[in-house]
Amino acid sequence: MRLEIAGRQIIGSKEPQQDSWRVFNARGEDISNNARAKVVATGDGTLVVVADGIGGYAGGEIASRLACDAFGKAFFTTDGGAADRLLRALEAANAALAEGKRREPDLQDMGCTLIGAYFYQGKMTFVSVGDSLLLRSRDDEIHRVNVDHSYFDYLDRQVLGSNDPQRWSIAVRDARRRASLTLAVTGGDLIADEYGHKPQIAERPLQTNDVIIVASDGIETLDLVQLQNFMMHLRPTGVAGIADALIGAVDGIGQTRSYQDNTTIVVVGASGGAPLTRVQ
Repeated sequence: MRLEIAGRQIIGSKEPQQDSWRVFNARGEDISNNARAKVVATGDGTLVVVADGIGGYAGGEIASRLACDAFGKAFFTTDGGAADRLLRALEAANAALAEGKRREPDLQDMGCTLIGAYFYQGKMTFVSVGDSLLLRSRDDEIHRVNVDHSYFDYLDRQVLGSNDPQRWSIAVRDARRRASLTLAVTGGDLIADEYGHKPQIAERPLQTNDVIIVASDGIETLDLVQLQNFMMHLRPTGVAGIADALIGAVDGIGQTRSYQDNTTIVVVGASGGAPLTRVQ
């Protein structure tokens, strides 16, 4: 299957840029620069990695870069099926952060979210840790594919089925706590037993005209209704047009507020050799 990929970033109001992303072709070559400039065409065996750094001014920037590079290198030097290779790559990224902390004691708080999505023979196999988003647009609908490893999931599960308004009030009123990560790539344990979270490794079928969006959580400036409305009109513009318009919308809304997170959007179009079209 032919793939077209474009990636865009903004810093927003949070400096420095703590997101990193990579696109690798089937030979393990980093082809991100072409995707940054405009669009890159590729095919089976493509790997997309997005990491959103945490841990202070320099820590997050270093963590996301280390994780992306270690993940890509390990994936293409590991044998086995896609899921096994993604797991080994995630472990390598985690080990890279542990080594970085060992060498630089000032970086003890660094970590990152990570999504690695591998496209091969009509399938997308992915690993996800943290709260970055993996979205799929198909037939004028868009939905989130991956699990959100944030505290809100734990809180909501605790009150699910309750009709006690006080319990619900406690669960939903603290926006800052709800957004806290329960699982990230930090060089430590990759299982958060207390919250029932572990790395998600899953496979989804990929169809011609599917559009996959891999993004850091800054994209949540746009809600799913807005994203769906935008995608209905942006498909004919191709992946570069989609990436440009979505990052522009995030930036535009972000400038009306006091805070806009770093945002990375990588758009993957499964074109099947033909231009993306709106499915009727």
